[in-house]
Amino acid sequence: TTTRVTHATPAALYAHTPERSWEEYADGGCLSIAEQLIESDVIDLALGGGAKKFYDESLTHPFGGKGDRYDGRNLVQEATEAGWRVVNTKQEMQSIDNLDGPVLGLFADRHMEYMKDSDGSEPTLLEMTMKAVELLEATGDKYFLLVESGRIDHAQHATRPYTALMEADHFDATISSVLDMIDFDETLVIATADHSHAFSISGYPDINNPIMGFTEDDYGPKSTLTYGAGPGFGNNASDLNQNVYQSGFDYPAATPAYSGVHGGDDVWIAANGPMAHLFSGVKMNSYIGTV
Repeated sequence: TTTRVTHATPAALYAHTPERSWEEYADGGCLSIAEQLIESDVIDLALGGGAKKFYDESLTHPFGGKGDRYDGRNLVQEATEAGWRVVNTKQEMQSIDNLDGPVLGLFADRHMEYMKDSDGSEPTLLEMTMKAVELLEATGDKYFLLVESGRIDHAQHATRPYTALMEADHFDATISSVLDMIDFDETLVIATADHSHAFSISGYPDINNPIMGFTEDDYGPKSTLTYGAGPGFGNNASDLNQNVYQSGFDYPAATPAYSGVHGGDDVWIAANGPMAHLFSGVKMNSYIGTV
């Protein structure tokens, strides 16, 4: 994942909690999500960000800052003592050649960098995924692998469409690479999303109109892309050419809101491999999990 490994989607594979934010802390006798990860007996490999959630606030994590925990614990040390291999760099990840023990890759203190802002020091989603498939295939055992491009969602909440589209493009490249690596006679690949965003193409832009630009009609300029809600409510679409690639620019939105919001659209799902026909047509979200 490009999020913290303790974030909502990856945590669903190994953690039980009444509150998704209990990544480094839990109340009522519950275990934090980070604790549940290192104590899990179902996870062979976890790669992503979120090192802060594994270190006490008095401890310095590998990226130079202090941890988020306040129980005095160093979960990375505990994981290592329990047989986990913990890596923090792209080079360390690439050097792993087997899954003799579980692997925890923590490549950032928080979420990982957007592709737009990356300096190349962190492994990309594509690189993490290819390494994971390589290692899991080499075991000869059956496996389930979840690959999340979680920062698409974060960029959409921030109403940064260019950043979100770069993340989505990289996710598409990651899927293509996986399809080239696996045997469809024995492996099922599913691609989908957990929700949409209130985000659309507005009006009737001309052919070759920049997707990040604007178009004009009798009612004035409007952005080709528009958020249904966001902090950019009232922003002038004609300012896009000057501001669209600046990190602090709030993209135009139809209604005011603190951030971009999720939408109610049906989301796309595609599958290839054994039993892929079960995913054709329109399905309820609960059906997908049941299958």
